[in-house]
Amino acid sequence: MYILLNAAYPFFTFASKVEYMTIEFMDHQELANEIIALNKDYRVMITSELHEPIQPDGRKLLLKNENTLNKDEIQNILYWKPQTVGEVIYNYWD
Repeated sequence: MYILLNAAYPFFTFASKVEYMTIEFMDHQELANEIIALNKDYRVMITSELHEPIQPDGRKLLLKNENTLNKDEIQNILYWKPQTVGEVIYNYWD
């Protein structure tokens, strides 16, 4: 099992497999609760959120969830063409 923490945002999750361009996300609520108890600033990302598709539309990006992505992050998404929110948050291009 892996614990993944985003480098720029306080988002963490769990994975059963981490390889170049492949991450198999998994939920582990008990351990998530323990980590959050240590640092309330962290937010656990659950698999349903991470598997949410993203939809690049030309020069725009359509996401169902609220986000604070900056211009450079959006440019990277449009360039690398990740398919899911999880591929954006835990990517290999940063």
